[in-house]
Amino acid sequence: MRLPNLFKLSDKAKLGVAVGAIAVSTLAIAAHPPLNATNWGVGDNAFPYLPSWGGSDLVQAHLYGSTNTGLQHNAFFYASALANAVTSSAMNAAAYNNTNTQTIGAFLDGENGTNASNVVWGSNSIGATYSSNAGAAAHGTEVNGINRSGSANSVVDGVFIVNGGSAKTTAGLVIATSIAEPSGQPDYGIMIAGPHTTYSSKTPATVTGIYVDNVTSGEAMRIQADHRIALTNSGDTYVRYNTATDKVQIVKHNVVVASW
Repeated sequence: MRLPNLFKLSDKAKLGVAVGAIAVSTLAIAAHPPLNATNWGVGDNAFPYLPSWGGSDLVQAHLYGSTNTGLQHNAFFYASALANAVTSSAMNAAAYNNTNTQTIGAFLDGENGTNASNVVWGSNSIGATYSSNAGAAAHGTEVNGINRSGSANSVVDGVFIVNGGSAKTTAGLVIATSIAEPSGQPDYGIMIAGPHTTYSSKTPATVTGIYVDNVTSGEAMRIQADHRIALTNSGDTYVRYNTATDKVQIVKHNVVVASW
């Protein structure tokens, strides 16, 4: 009896077939403890066609629970978007909590050991577009903080960043331009998006755009000399420190109106 195409296992995982049913053979379990499936597919086992992969299947193990062999992609789940489908998701993890328990929908962890000499990421999320269509936007990650309790007392954050450890860390948030593909440098390092940016018809916040709490040094913000803080959307009215004159200037409509 052949296994249906829906369920495939590599030759490392042997299945015993009973008459009238498919069952896992006790001999197979004894010969292969635990069950190792280095190419275990659910579905048609089609490889993901990604332009960045040159149309090749670079997944070395379509499903692998644990390995020390240095595989580039330990586990991979792939979904192809159907025509006119509203949403297509390759992987979905969800958790529901209705008790006094801290609950995590998905936990990702990357750690460097004491002998490590290269970078480790807890997660690496990529959103790329190959379409010139303005509607084919790409977002590396979308994070949603949603309060459906009906109460303003609930604490909800879109992104909550916590640094810690046994010694100081460098930064809570870093924005950088790709070294390999610098042509993709953004126009804005950080955008608090609202009606003027066409991202949303709603204002991005109700009280303040950026709130800085107490900082140990007392320095809330630092910018480079000769750079300016614009006070209008057009950018022609601003405050800056001019190193050539060694003065702080207030410029209105590109004309210096105060200097000291």
